[in-house]
Amino acid sequence: MVYTPDHFAVEDREILFDHMERTGLALLVSVGPDGPLASHAPMLLERDAGPNGRLVGHLAKANLHWQT
Repeated sequence: MVYTPDHFAVEDREILFDHMERTGLALLVSVGPDGPLASHAPMLLERDAGPNGRLVGHLAKANLHWQT
């Protein structure tokens, strides 16, 4: 988690959800035995799945990230 100063924090759920839907992409970062690995992953937001919604993504089988 990255520190966010209070004056930059956004807590309005609708603003955050709108941004996630417009972006539609996430950066998945993991650290495995061979070091860090980063993959861009397409994402869909399910707004009504619980209090914080749910992000559903996909990685291609050819992407080594899913094995890590």
